[in-house]
Amino acid sequence: MRNFMILILIAITQLALSCSNNGNDTEIIELRINHFQQTAIGVGQQLVIQIQGGKEIGTENWSYFYSNIEGFEYEPGFIYMLSVEKQKISNPPEDSSSIKYILRKVISKEKVANKTTFEIQLKSTKTSNPPSFVTGDLASNYKILGEIEIDCSDFCENLSEQLQTKDEVSGIFKHIDNNSISLIRIISE
Repeated sequence: MRNFMILILIAITQLALSCSNNGNDTEIIELRINHFQQTAIGVGQQLVIQIQGGKEIGTENWSYFYSNIEGFEYEPGFIYMLSVEKQKISNPPEDSSSIKYILRKVISKEKVANKTTFEIQLKSTKTSNPPSFVTGDLASNYKILGEIEIDCSDFCENLSEQLQTKDEVSGIFKHIDNNSISLIRIISE
């Protein structure tokens, strides 16, 4: 009976050790977060933050980030430097990431200048169905995926026409506030 109990204790200990995070599955990384979100196609159409990590930090190269950073509340108009815990998930749910990101610390949060411009893809027949990332119309304000309001001022009619007739449409924008951006130019093909 005593040997049987020892075997059970050994089995339980090994099971606990194999399920625990042994340090090899966790890494602390730094990520730089861009000041605006971009449209993208993941499981469906979505807005994603753009990141830089490792040697890319401080360059012009940004990568789309389709995951969530637990504990991080993104605010447009700011460039962030974050310390993040990157954990491997051994058995992720289907269609989910095998990596979990957890905010450890906001190292810096810098507001971009009001005159800073940026480009967001508004329509692409190559990658999405429906092709437009823009909702709304001339009568009911335009929004990007129902989340970011577009102030198109003098460009509203042109934007409407471009979204209806062109295959590829992007906009050059400036920040207004957290949920609004101002359209200053339309690029289309």
